Amino acid sequence: KKNLTKEEMSKLGLYALLSYGFVSNFSYITCVIIAWVIHGKSTGMSPLATGQWKQFLAVYTGLYVANNFLRPIRFGVSVLIAPKFDDIIQFIMRKTGLKKAYATAVVVFLVNFCGTISYLIFGLRFATWLFAVPLRAVGNVV
Repeated sequence: KKNLTKEEMSKLGLYALLSYGFVSNFSYITCVIIAWVIHGKSTGMSPLATGQWKQFLAVYTGLYVANNFLRPIRFGVSVLIAPKFDDIIQFIMRKTGLKKAYATAVVVFLVNFCGTISYLIFGLRFATWLFAVPLRAVGNVV
């Protein structure tokens, strides 16, 4: 659709909020992954190595600031995918018999919590492998 009416926007309220959380989490985790790779390429070390955290945070902060300028785009994407959150909640309700509030909580947990943690772990692992940068600090138990 070209433009959403106020009625359609209010109907998307909860789903737009859920999808914005998803889009925002995805965006900021992507910044962490990119910052990790940039830091690893420039130093040859993991941000987890002793004394590296400050340099890593400097790279991440730059990406974080740049990412804030993308907020309107993130909002637009979240509105576009908001109906999918309703679809997922309806699916959970049908398959489990849960009421809408509980099905919503399940979706929030699965997508915005488990999905975010999974993307961080697997995305970081894949990116460090792909770009041959250290994931762990050598000699440290991390």
